[in-house]
Amino acid sequence: MKYEIYTFIRNDYYISHYIYKNSTLFYIMIYNIIVAACNNNGIGINNTIPWYSLEDMRHFSYMTKGGGNNAVVMGHNTWQSIPDNKKPLANRENIIISKNRSLVINGCTVKHSISDVINHLNESTCDVCWIIGGQSIYEQFLNTGLISTIIITRIKEEHDCTVHFPEIPPRFELTSTKKLGGTPHFIEYYVYF
Repeated sequence: MKYEIYTFIRNDYYISHYIYKNSTLFYIMIYNIIVAACNNNGIGINNTIPWYSLEDMRHFSYMTKGGGNNAVVMGHNTWQSIPDNKKPLANRENIIISKNRSLVINGCTVKHSISDVINHLNESTCDVCWIIGGQSIYEQFLNTGLISTIIITRIKEEHDCTVHFPEIPPRFELTSTKKLGGTPHFIEYYVYF
């Protein structure tokens, strides 16, 4: 046998993989998606989120921070939509994807393509990479086949959004849901593996 794959479950959502090959243990980066979307899969209007849910923001922060050694990947528009007093997102490596080759953002890593991000993370010591938007970045990462887990916060409202979360590929199965009804926006969390 040339290699063996070991899977370790760290908590409800983190799964890390190691490959043992030729007496050497190699770590494989885990890529997950996290997103909040309304009933029609809308995720934004004019570079803003059309709802505010403190509960979901706490959930997002908790999941993406993990043990403090995670990365978040986003497009430049998503970066611009984050309030200035929250930039960069604390205790995570912030990776911004932009076609602008002269773009420099203090406290962040700027890359110019999905493959640039993957190459960068292959050399990093991050535990988990969270893809946080927007629409094009989600689509591109889903097309790589690298995504392990998708966590969707479903905002149980309708919004006339201009950007949407793409259809979930059939290889993913819904593995758990959690309903929170005591919040201003009735929300449900969906986890797909």
